[in-house]
Amino acid sequence: MIPEVDGTLRLTDMYIAPGTIAHSTDSRELAADIMAAIRESTLDAARQHKMVIAETVLPDMPEAPWVPRRT
Repeated sequence: MIPEVDGTLRLTDMYIAPGTIAHSTDSRELAADIMAAIRESTLDAARQHKMVIAETVLPDMPEAPWVPRRT
């Protein structure tokens, strides 16, 4: 199973390999596996999001005398 999670940590898609459901003998185990895969993908998306935000550098703003600066 490959869940896709977006930057807001929402599940957007789920790829389940052919035969995965047909070969599952226990529906509870299958549900637990699906939920675990979604949790792992959500955690990974959150880590990636934090990393991108941490690496983001805002551009320097030019000095403008008519714009008050916070100190």
